[in-house]
Amino acid sequence: RVRDEFVFGVTPPEVPPYARLSYPAADRAGARLTVRQRERDTPREIPTSDWFWLDDRHVALRDDSFELGAIYDFRYLARDPPVLGLGFAAVRDLVSFLRRETRDAAGNPNPIAGASEGTGIDVALAVGVSQSGRFLRHFLELGMNRDRRDRPVFDGMLMYVSGAGKVFANHAFGQPARTASQHTNRLFPESWFPFAHSHLSDPLTGGSGGLLGGDGFDPRIIEANSSSEYWDKGASLLHTDPIGERDLEIPEGVRLFLISGTAHMGGMLQFAGPCVYPPNPHRPAPALRALLVVLDAWVSEGREPPESRIPRIADGTLVAFEKLGFPRLPGGVPPPAPNGIRIAGDWVDPSPEDGPTYGALVPAVDSDGNEVAGLRLPDLAAPRGTHTGWNTFRVPLLQGDACGRAGGYLQFARTVSDREQTGDPRPALLERYPTHEDYLARVREAVDALERARLLLPEDGRRYLERASAASDLWEP
Repeated sequence: RVRDEFVFGVTPPEVPPYARLSYPAADRAGARLTVRQRERDTPREIPTSDWFWLDDRHVALRDDSFELGAIYDFRYLARDPPVLGLGFAAVRDLVSFLRRETRDAAGNPNPIAGASEGTGIDVALAVGVSQSGRFLRHFLELGMNRDRRDRPVFDGMLMYVSGAGKVFANHAFGQPARTASQHTNRLFPESWFPFAHSHLSDPLTGGSGGLLGGDGFDPRIIEANSSSEYWDKGASLLHTDPIGERDLEIPEGVRLFLISGTAHMGGMLQFAGPCVYPPNPHRPAPALRALLVVLDAWVSEGREPPESRIPRIADGTLVAFEKLGFPRLPGGVPPPAPNGIRIAGDWVDPSPEDGPTYGALVPAVDSDGNEVAGLRLPDLAAPRGTHTGWNTFRVPLLQGDACGRAGGYLQFARTVSDREQTGDPRPALLERYPTHEDYLARVREAVDALERARLLLPEDGRRYLERASAASDLWEP
């Protein structure tokens, strides 16, 4: 017996004519369909006379399409689950074979081995973005970085936009594609203790643990997150205690980064459709390219990486939502409350969402609404607008809720008179940078500082300067 959740209208297509189940039904008898408007609402049963089976994998409403933004739950008896947990063992065994063995047990040659003796592979690095990053975090928790002959599998890992999450994959009838947001999929397994790499005690469950084993098989780790993961995925739990009262000491073999002012996937999946703000255009790719080079040098050459760049409780750059103090912007809306992480429980028949949650803190912002800590790329060090890692829905039913993991952007007014007409409290572009040369100097200063810190590659530094040079029309009368 399993549960599927459907919410239509938060991403395209808006409202399909049917819902597709995660698994084929073993028996259609006893299936139930419920609906609620918000996560905390009591579900309303939809009579069996109002919905029907298209086949063993699809159901539809009889008279109406699914309501935009409503949460539908379908419980049914499912069949034919794959053994999902095998994926972790498969990655472990395949990577171990490719890097260490010239032939398999049947005598087949390693397809990527070099012509010389051995495989020609010196180190193995893993890169995971979003779901695949959560997979790598789960891989570590399961102890899979130790192969069956007691050898390390990966020497280094770079995870991006994974937050505090793992994957709903080492479960019977799991649904790996599920990922929680403020309005959707919140009651499925994704984020559970331990969150941090350090070994900690969990005051909510009484358990203890950490992602690292301290047994000689831990890889070097760089974890980076966008602003969105602090709002939606509990990323602060990577470097605070579980209830968000104190900073943690980051282990020696770990580096953590907030790519300030960015949204999940950095604009690749941003769309304005259901969200109030225009999408955030700030891309994290230059920082990620630099961090991959840093990880390679750390693992391959033993060259120490730059220190972590994250917001911290101790210096006031990591704060409770209530203390954020986001500015009142013209046409803007208040930020939504961050998505708290619940104790993982029964995902088929979850209890009402009124239990304790782990502490979720957010990065502090300046008077423009831009984050003050983290790895600040030139677009944030020399801003031309406010970049957020959150957005809110414009869909009437969902107004006030976080718009998935979308970010937002509100550009600065060009002149003093422009901002005075709209009541914008942020200094105008020409107040900040009276001339194009002033703006170029700020960008150049940020580029130089990041390159010296090895957090920006020279070729990406040149691209920032070229783009800033091409923006001279903003200063023309």
